[in-house]
Formats: sequence, structure tokens, C-alpha cells
Amino acid sequence: MFRFLMVLLMILLLPVSALGEIKTVTHTVKQVFGGSQSPDDARIAAVAKAKREVLEMAGTYIESTTIVRHSRVDRDEILALSAGVLKAEVVSQKNYLTGDAFGIEVAVKVEVDTALLEDRVKKVLEDRMYLEQLTDARAREKTLLQRIADLETENIRLKGPARESAGLEKKFNRASQSLAALAKLESALATRSTALRDYTRSRQLYENGLFSGAQYLEIKTRYEHAVAAVNEAEASVKAGMEETFRTR
Repeated sequence: MFRFLMVLLMILLLPVSALGEIKTVTHTVKQVFGGSQSPDDARIAAVAKAKREVLEMAGTYIESTTIVRHSRVDRDEILALSAGVLKAEVVSQKNYLTGDAFGIEVAVKVEVDTALLEDRVKKVLEDRMYLEQLTDARAREKTLLQRIADLETENIRLKGPARESAGLEKKFNRASQSLAALAKLESALATRSTALRDYTRSRQLYENGLFSGAQYLEIKTRYEHAVAAVNEAEASVKAGMEETFRTR
């Protein structure tokens, strides 16, 4: 009993920064659709936009970490770090009617565990290849969202046969599918980054005789599969981007 009370007292005396806390950031995006933009394409665009914007909002917690304050990290890398260490989760989706147009409303949230944030940011900063690829993915996403915004403007401007002539339906679909492929790539990059750390650690242990050959081979194979998944996802995104920005 005495030991339990001592442990409890030590926990209570810890500073708040050591204990950490969970910060929740929420955000809602409304996406009007119609004409040549399908509900599915509108939903993909709305989810991507909502997640991007909530990660930008949560970026203030990334900027507040000690390691970022003492590093040369630009604004694009802050967003990349947010995407690399935080998870934006869709909490609700619903359709709505406004005037004579339909729309979809997407609500997302990010939970920031301040006790774990510093260590997670450090790991991404140490994996420069991962950070560069995340930054590139954010830039691609921004380009795709702007493409969709331009198509939405054209969708409003053109009527009936003119929309079909411009091939808007196909263009919307290409852009939304590219966004979906980009999300898969980011997931594959995260898996590859974790697998690389495990592989590097296991190789050191193996070389020092602290890991069996079978254990090392298992982790090495897992890493190789993760690399192959990234290459496959990257090829899909590249092909999708090329299709998205074709003139027809």
C-alpha cells in the first residue's frame, strides 16, 4: 500500500509537460457538387481537403516542439511533418441540399498526444527521405485540389452539351482517383519508414550477435515488401497525375 501511494505521489508531482495531454482539433468542409462531378468524386475531394486543412491547423503543435524550434524547418515541411506524425480521421459525412444544388459535408478531427509528439517528430526529421517524399506528396495534393477547384468553376460556367464536350466528368474522375492513389502512397511511405527503422536496428543487433539470422531475415523481408509497396504506389500516382493533366 505504501509503495502504491509513493508511486501515485511521484506521478502527481510530475510536471504537466512530462505527462502530456491529448489535444483535439476538429474541422468541417462543405463541398457542393452537381453537373459533371459525381457524388463519389466530390466526397474524395472533400475528404482530402478537410484532412489537409485540419493538419494545417494542427501544425501549430508541431511548430511548438523543441526539436522544430531548434531546426530549420519551412512551412511546407511543417505540413509534411503533420501528415507524417498525426492522423486525420473522418468522424462524419452527410449529404445536404442548398438551394438547387446538392453537397456533402465532411467533419474530421486530429488528436495530438503532446507526450509523444516530440519523439514522433524527431523520427521523421531523422528520415530525410521520408520527409522529402511527404513534402512532395503535399505539393501534389495541393496541385490536385486546385485542379478540382478549377474544374468546379468550369462545371458551373458550362451547361449541358458544353460540359460533355469539355470532358468534365472524365477530368473530375481522373483528379479524384489521383487523390485516392496519393493517400495510398502516403500510407505506404509511413509503413516503409517504420520498416526501415526496424531493419536498421535488427541489422545492428544481428551483426553484434544479439539477433538470430531468422529474426533478421524476417525483418529484412518485411522492409523489402514495404519498399516494393511504395514503388507500386508511386507508379500509380505518377500515372494518375499524367492522366489528370492531359488536355483531354
